[in-house]
Amino acid sequence: MTHQRKRPRCPEPKSSDVQQYPHGPKYRPSEPTLPPDPMELLSDAHAKKLATLVRKYGPEAIAKAAKAVVTRKPGRPSRGDFPYYERMHLADWLEERAEEHRAAGSRKPYTDAEIELYELLYGGEEEKRDLQKFRKTIKKARHRGRLELQEVREALKARSQAPKSGRI
Repeated sequence: MTHQRKRPRCPEPKSSDVQQYPHGPKYRPSEPTLPPDPMELLSDAHAKKLATLVRKYGPEAIAKAAKAVVTRKPGRPSRGDFPYYERMHLADWLEERAEEHRAAGSRKPYTDAEIELYELLYGGEEEKRDLQKFRKTIKKARHRGRLELQEVREALKARSQAPKSGRI
């Protein structure tokens, strides 16, 4: 006679879990727990400010405002569209400087423009960045900025050439 192990029986899931998670959750969702009195979380000064706001605007308005407040997310803050415009400006500036170097008879106008930018940014510093690393980074930004600038110019050109309809 062989000995078989009995499997422990899993508890039956709650009916609300079955409706919410038809295939079953990997882990049961944890219920958020608040302290018995949420005012315990606040310091005296914060509780006083909250009481002032509730007196001034009412509890409903403060509750709505508390739900609408956007808290800061972890990580570095977004710079928005700034890098996009920064690359386009860099590309435009380097193109202008390269044209000037080309007009002056330079055999490597982009290299001269990149070195000029390097001197503008790091000329007076004791510890300068590695020039070759800087040039490689600038080259990537310049190419990407040039493409973006070209797209913007084409969009503006197409927008200005589009027929204006329905306007008086």
